[in-house]
Amino acid sequence: MSKKITFLPMKEVVLAPPEDATLGELAARLGLPLDQSCGGVGRCGKCRVIVRKARSMPNEIERKMLTPEELMAGYRLACQCPLEDGLVVLLPCAEKGEMQILDGEAELFIIKGRDPLVRKRATRLTMPEVDDDITSLGEIVLEDLGLKNTISLNLLKEMGSLFLNHELATMVFTETDLIAIERGDTSHSLYGVAIDIGTTSLVVWLVDLNTGIVIDRCLEVNPQISFGADVLSRISYLQKHPKGLETLRNAILVSLNEMIANIASCNNLPEEEIYAAVIVGNTCMEHIALGIDPLTIGRSPFIPVSRFFPMLDASSLGLAVNPEGRVLVMPCISGYVGGDIAAGVMASGMFKDGKITLLIDIGTNGEIVLGNKEFLIACSAAAGPAFEGGQISCGMCAKEGAIEKVRFEDGNIELEVIGKCDPLGICGSGLIDLIAEMLRHGLIDESGKLNESGSKDLGYRIFRDESGILGFRFCNLSPIEGTGLAITQRDVRQVQLAKAAIATGIEVLLEKTCISMEDIDRVIVAGAFGNYLNSENAMTIGILPKVPLEKIHYIGNSAIRGAYCALMSQDALQEVNAIVDRTKVVELSTLKDFTNIFLKNLVFKID
Repeated sequence: MSKKITFLPMKEVVLAPPEDATLGELAARLGLPLDQSCGGVGRCGKCRVIVRKARSMPNEIERKMLTPEELMAGYRLACQCPLEDGLVVLLPCAEKGEMQILDGEAELFIIKGRDPLVRKRATRLTMPEVDDDITSLGEIVLEDLGLKNTISLNLLKEMGSLFLNHELATMVFTETDLIAIERGDTSHSLYGVAIDIGTTSLVVWLVDLNTGIVIDRCLEVNPQISFGADVLSRISYLQKHPKGLETLRNAILVSLNEMIANIASCNNLPEEEIYAAVIVGNTCMEHIALGIDPLTIGRSPFIPVSRFFPMLDASSLGLAVNPEGRVLVMPCISGYVGGDIAAGVMASGMFKDGKITLLIDIGTNGEIVLGNKEFLIACSAAAGPAFEGGQISCGMCAKEGAIEKVRFEDGNIELEVIGKCDPLGICGSGLIDLIAEMLRHGLIDESGKLNESGSKDLGYRIFRDESGILGFRFCNLSPIEGTGLAITQRDVRQVQLAKAAIATGIEVLLEKTCISMEDIDRVIVAGAFGNYLNSENAMTIGILPKVPLEKIHYIGNSAIRGAYCALMSQDALQEVNAIVDRTKVVELSTLKDFTNIFLKNLVFKID
């Protein structure tokens, strides 16, 4: 009977024929890059792979060739590991240190000294002897796990029979609580999810808590976008509708639960084996997800109901993982600088050293943090969703069919499309390229106005629609005149508003700290499309400050990275709490000269 085996990171699923007895034999037949220089007899130890969902235990040869740490992390020798249906195998070609790239967005991490939010330990529950100094069975379990809290009534009800039958059982526990008991040794099967609730998009990472491997990831549009493109519009919706909070919260949970179900199913993983979740988002998104009314965030002095949240049972939140699983919601810095930014600061490491770092998270809210180990100061700039494809006439999120790169060359417009298919729209990185190229070629002037006579080669692409609004057709989908993708004057204005908000935030933080741009040691760019951003084009339109290119570093979605770190490390969670406590926040809207600075930054500074 054939067995289904999944190989990562290529996510290739194969059916192993009956004649292949081991992973090594199957890999050799498929021509996979696996070193079996000893001929597959277990002498060289070079065919190390990480195996998930294995029912077999390492044999004597594997226990001899692999260290205890490697065995604990799920390493096996492919030449010795028997084939079983449902195995998931990470090949060593993906291993490149502590962080490995699976694709443009999902990073695969191996954290040293990991201490995940939830852990498992298998033990045989044996009744104590008469002369043992033990007063209850529950105390035996708590002492073995190093816990001090009491055990829930449901677990106490099943514990007696496990001891009487001397059963092998697996304890599922946090740093403080025993949360579940599973029959048999299930310690190899422990998973969590890192969740980023963005204003525009939702991201879920599926993580193996035993190894730290990011198994898979899922990206979807935030369904709340139907109720408003930004935080303030959603707060307004809540004010106008008596059941608005319930509606917005349900929209998020339904979508997240579908994502979790899909990502688990794609990896042949029961949702009940997911015991931990860490959620990050801006302050408003976190409040809504928890069912907390965020109205106080939308009114001066813009204070949230809480910055810190208790650890939750998954069942109480309604998250579709194991009902006894634990859910941690990242603490927030302020009403408009949320848990996503605290997580990003932690993930970037900027709070640990003496280098002065400017962190710019380019999203709907455009948060900015300046500092180092000595100080941290932050602000939130209402950039809007333009750089995530929102409120742009042909905008879309970065998925298949989105134009991600644009270049003008000798009167032609060259486009790169995600998935190498026909373009459906343009995402943030492509939009920035397009505006920068239009500025260079005189198609947009400093005020942001489309200029019909600005370019001899490309000026013919500027047109007026039925309402008299100017537009620039940058992509023809057919020879028929008037078809294709175009950017309008209104779209350019949305980009101006977004870039002015970010530039103003940067200028204010520098002024508040008496730091010049020359004093900045590095600029870290966070955001879903950061890795695809052209630095020169971003500086041309004014999103990024004009600094030497070598000072600019991209870390992608820093919020989900921070959520991952908190999922895998108790130390990381403590670091986030410290960051929240020590970060000073500047509220831009209360500054007397804010309007003047903002209006100045609306202008494109064409070199």
